[in-house]
Amino acid sequence: MTFTLDPSTAETTIKLTMENDRLPGSAKLRKFSENGTTLLPGATYRLYRADDTVVTFTDTYEASKTAINTDLVTGEYGETPTVKNLPWGTYYFKEITAPEGYELSDDKLAFTISKANASSTTAVVTDGIDKRVRGTVILTKLDAVTKQIPLQGAEFELYTKDGAKIKSEKIADGKYQITEDTTATTTYTTSTTGTIEISNIDWGSYYFKEIKAPEGYGLTEDLTPFVISQSNCNMVQNVTCYDPLESGSI
Repeated sequence: MTFTLDPSTAETTIKLTMENDRLPGSAKLRKFSENGTTLLPGATYRLYRADDTVVTFTDTYEASKTAINTDLVTGEYGETPTVKNLPWGTYYFKEITAPEGYELSDDKLAFTISKANASSTTAVVTDGIDKRVRGTVILTKLDAVTKQIPLQGAEFELYTKDGAKIKSEKIADGKYQITEDTTATTTYTTSTTGTIEISNIDWGSYYFKEIKAPEGYGLTEDLTPFVISQSNCNMVQNVTCYDPLESGSI
């Protein structure tokens, strides 16, 4: 900024105005599973301004209204690339596509770029969490001779691979839903179609154990295992077990 002092400005107060440009900020998102410790790759996010307009950015992740890129994907360590050159203001990240096996989050993960953090060399980090998709299993109970006759009234218990008994709420004949309710049942009974359907099962290895056979049938000692995982939680797992006729039955 320059100015001149000469006879024409003698005894005159010269007022000068100088403006400083605001330093832009930067931001990225870090994605976790619901346990709060497992970082999730493969989640797609977009960054929005407070007025719900999407922030576009260049191939080097510089925010620019003339750019066309909008999608930010979490990498191996669960973080999106850092979006730079963000003017002061309020923003939010919103998930567009969840990783395989996880539920899409509706959360708007807000943050602010201001004089307090714009000059920092560290990006503003916002954490997001996705809940795992729970699975469903259907056990079908048949007679061991024909392997076709469905058996009603067989009673089972469900365990984790470590032997912990699983509790459920009964919602219909032969249909149950996993719950944390301490008063929930731990006994599952086959329906008129010889089936037990259990939903809301978290990822892990499990097994059914029969504790009471239908009248006229013997109790099987075989355990019926199944697995709920990231790759199959969106599909119903079907397992079948058989009861033999009691000795002397026709």
